[in-house]
Amino acid sequence: MDATITAKGQMTVPKRLRQGLGVPNGGKIRILQHSDGSVYILPVVSMKELTQSLPPAPKRNPVSIEEMDEGIAQAVAERDRRSKRS
Repeated sequence: MDATITAKGQMTVPKRLRQGLGVPNGGKIRILQHSDGSVYILPVVSMKELTQSLPPAPKRNPVSIEEMDEGIAQAVAERDRRSKRS
């Protein structure tokens, strides 16, 4: 796939490449050059896009401070029991 660099140093990214990268019109790409001279073109993905691609967090009921303290106490007691077995 070829592209032409204009006198202003601009390049049009061919449609087939943009579609393959999933980059919409107005989207951004990152061009990286490896030490061996090879060039990589990657889509730039925003944090918003990344978080939207994750599954929704499970719904959880709020936990009181007392319930948190109890859970911590149980975990510490369990760790103490395990350390005494060793």
